[in-house]
Amino acid sequence: MTTNKTAFDYVVNHFFLPPKLPQGNDWTPSNRLTLQSALLAFIEKFRAFVVSRRYALVDSAASMIRRMVMAQDETGNINCDNFGKVLQEIGQSGPGEAVPLHVVSQNAGVFLTRHKDSVYIETFELALNSAVMESPGRLSRYFPG
Repeated sequence: MTTNKTAFDYVVNHFFLPPKLPQGNDWTPSNRLTLQSALLAFIEKFRAFVVSRRYALVDSAASMIRRMVMAQDETGNINCDNFGKVLQEIGQSGPGEAVPLHVVSQNAGVFLTRHKDSVYIETFELALNSAVMESPGRLSRYFPG
């Protein structure tokens, strides 16, 4: 996987969350693809460090990311034809198989999971709102210095 500095910085910022993050939207279709490709490569390499009885979990995670990439077009939007293929694949798979989707235009997430004879669809908003930021149980990060 070849990346330029901007794409590399994007991956670092979104995987490792360093103390100084960009103060704006750094999303581009190219950065998205680089991030997803890096995540898939990390998962596949991680498999070598897992005991063999847990391979199925790692393989399932890799399949989930592959499906997410397959469902998108080159601009990062969901492609109807590709999404249909993903749904068909999930329908033919066993329980527990899933695909996460990012609906870019609405900054929302959709998570589809296969359960026995059905597919569960979960949706969630990815943007923070004031109610989330002001809640007492919110996640907080503090850095020394």
